[in-house]
Amino acid sequence: MPESKPGRPVARRPFRPNRLELSRSTQEARLGTQFKHLSKALATDGDGLSLREDPSSIAPERALVLEVAESITNFQDLANKTNGLEYLADEDFDFEPEEGFSYVDTRQGRNGEPRLDKPISGKVYIAMPNVQALNELLRLWRIWQQEQPFPHGLTNWRHLFESLRNIRPWGVVDRIGDDAIAFWSDDISSTQSKPRRIEVELWYFKSPLKRKKLFQEFEQALQDVGGSLIQRSVIDEIRYDGVLVDVPSTELESLIQRKGTRLATCDSIMHITPQSVIDLGDTSEEPVQVTSVRDLLKPGGPPVAALFDGVPIQRHDLLVDRIDFDDPEDLEAMSVSGKRDHGTEMASLVIHGDRNVKQDPISRTLYVRPVMYSPADQSDDTAHKERLFVDTIYNAVVRMKEGVEDTPPSAPNVFVVNFSIGITTRPFGGHVSPLARLLDYLSERYNILFLVSAGNILEPLELKTDLNWTQFEDADPDERQRIVLHSLNESKAYRTLLSPAEALNVITVGSWSEDQTDRVPDTLRVNPYTDRGFPNISSALGLGYKRAVKPDLHLPGGRESVRLKSTSPLQVLPLSGACGLLCATSDPNALGLLDQTNLVSGTSAATALATHAAHQLFETITDEDNGLVYSSIDPEFYAVVIKALLVHRSRWGNHVADVEDLFGPSGRGKYVQQRDNLARLMGYGLAHVEEAESCDPHRATLVGCGVISAGCVDIHRIPLPICLSNTTKFRALTITVSWMSPVNFGHQSYRRARLEVAPVGQFDDTVGVTRAKIQPSDKSVPRGTVFHCRYEGNESVSFASDSNVELRVTCRPQAGGIDEAIRYGIAVSLESVEGVPVYQQVRSQLGVAVASG
Repeated sequence: MPESKPGRPVARRPFRPNRLELSRSTQEARLGTQFKHLSKALATDGDGLSLREDPSSIAPERALVLEVAESITNFQDLANKTNGLEYLADEDFDFEPEEGFSYVDTRQGRNGEPRLDKPISGKVYIAMPNVQALNELLRLWRIWQQEQPFPHGLTNWRHLFESLRNIRPWGVVDRIGDDAIAFWSDDISSTQSKPRRIEVELWYFKSPLKRKKLFQEFEQALQDVGGSLIQRSVIDEIRYDGVLVDVPSTELESLIQRKGTRLATCDSIMHITPQSVIDLGDTSEEPVQVTSVRDLLKPGGPPVAALFDGVPIQRHDLLVDRIDFDDPEDLEAMSVSGKRDHGTEMASLVIHGDRNVKQDPISRTLYVRPVMYSPADQSDDTAHKERLFVDTIYNAVVRMKEGVEDTPPSAPNVFVVNFSIGITTRPFGGHVSPLARLLDYLSERYNILFLVSAGNILEPLELKTDLNWTQFEDADPDERQRIVLHSLNESKAYRTLLSPAEALNVITVGSWSEDQTDRVPDTLRVNPYTDRGFPNISSALGLGYKRAVKPDLHLPGGRESVRLKSTSPLQVLPLSGACGLLCATSDPNALGLLDQTNLVSGTSAATALATHAAHQLFETITDEDNGLVYSSIDPEFYAVVIKALLVHRSRWGNHVADVEDLFGPSGRGKYVQQRDNLARLMGYGLAHVEEAESCDPHRATLVGCGVISAGCVDIHRIPLPICLSNTTKFRALTITVSWMSPVNFGHQSYRRARLEVAPVGQFDDTVGVTRAKIQPSDKSVPRGTVFHCRYEGNESVSFASDSNVELRVTCRPQAGGIDEAIRYGIAVSLESVEGVPVYQQVRSQLGVAVASG
């Protein structure tokens, strides 16, 4: 791609959110009692001691929750200007409307009525007050009641009081989520008398003295319930203060019931969750196969890709001499050789891809850092029982990129990390998990592209249909597919991403219903789809944080079928077994065989394919024999360029138009919401990575990178081939920009850098294309760290042989702004129908020489 030129920023129209029209008397009636109680208590008890003795009271040093029906501009800054109030966190939330608290209907015939059918989009803000802050809060409330002017810098309190739904302390329900209770309830009956290990995340404060005080309060609460401390980890960079503890089974039963025990009401605690449990997906039910291993080229050069996973069989025929193994915790000694399936399978898929396809292996060794092991008493790999998993990953990356103490970095050239791991105990519910925050920080800090599995939801899917199982089996395949897709959309709240798949800077990979086997499932199973054009049922659904498009892409993860689970209600269980991706595996009979292969499936396998593809893309852009000008690319840009290329050829497919009506709502003003529902399932679609590795005669792909500062614009010029002038032949323009954004963990916007891409002028005038309909909406695309958009058309336009289409890349600061420049990668494809010489003409206009042969 030609070097970019600076351009001028384009002003944006200010965002005007929907506002509630609530009267002052309504708000006073709803909230006045709480403020009166607080005022009376502080008047008679200046230090707030009586308030702290009541767990349900708003009290000093107790996290304060403000449920607001709109986003307050920079609440963090507002809190900092309010004496004694410290901002902690926030998250998006939808409130159910109620009488006196709803949008005003603007529809014809209903104008002015309360809109009780429309959820209210809002925010939950969390801050920690002291006595001074509570007195200030009361003073501001009185100012608002009396309609007086607010002090300078505090005017946003007026907007907050106008749309405040509730003000309350952080309580037991906040600390202990429904998912944690469900997990413990299923697990506790088998080992009631044993101590139970849980994770606790404490409120993080910048002040070490304040952290020390709150930790002492937590230790006292832990001691009071008979618990014991296993490990504590404080990671300042991501505002994390976590502890691993054992508690008596009786205390766990109290937590399940959300009783007001010392731990449940401890003000130092933000969240209480089960110890991290790893999701490893599903594997084949078929016996392992023995296949011959053909003579393959041996790797050379330091590793640029890493695998964080279980312990692999290093001497397996497909892995021997291809792994750079680093095991500082000696997890290999703790692992039974016959159970080292996941690490072996993922290593094989990263190195070789799907063996059914017979691709070349990656050209370098793979750095393998085990973060799980295979104990004799468990069927699956597990994380170290004595360590917080967040701490394990943090130290693994620091060791790899920086080294520890006097030890040099173990793999400093690595820029791609395969993370086929999901935490089943932390499904995404709107709040970014500590592990996701960590990957966001490490991505930007070390220029690492983490490829993360979306997660496998192996729970039954309830079918939203009146058909019974026999009727469903006998139904027309199109009807079965519509029932399954409708049911997935209806269950989207319960089949969400598994931590850390919601992370902003990572590529999240879903599992597509596709493989290269010719096997047919047994007669007890039913194919849910008419073709392979949709993700597997078990593949976790997005969206990501702040409704960013997630999963970013899908790759083949084996064809799933379904089997009857229950009849009332009708539920099906997603199963693999007969199909999948062929890769190395361990010998289950412990006979020492080192040539065993197996079929595997799920999002873990799809993610490993993505890492294999990333490595192949790296080899393509750095291969001087290809004649590509990017053979000398600065390694600092590897991660963002490969990130862009991985997503670049992703698309939904035109067949999605046949089922989009299943992903309502429909009607005027519902387009974005409908497209978001589709994007939960599809992400950006199936990634045709092979198209990004090369160009066809009718398609040219240009690759570039750059550095951009806040408020700046880069103009990229893309040459237009004269073969597309004055013709009505179909053409498409695909644009992908990716970056690693710094994040502000103490700010409501989280992401510091927002990059956008727009044409200079109009594409319909210059290229004859408009934005394609079958893709995420234009409102969704800018929410993450990948901007991916496709334009299509066949309008005849006229241009000269040296014409260009210009793209404007704009960097907009968020979350408190950015000081550093942002590295980004960009890929642009221009294509037409076969027989149109797009590639040759673009190449000639650029003057790029391509080596023959």
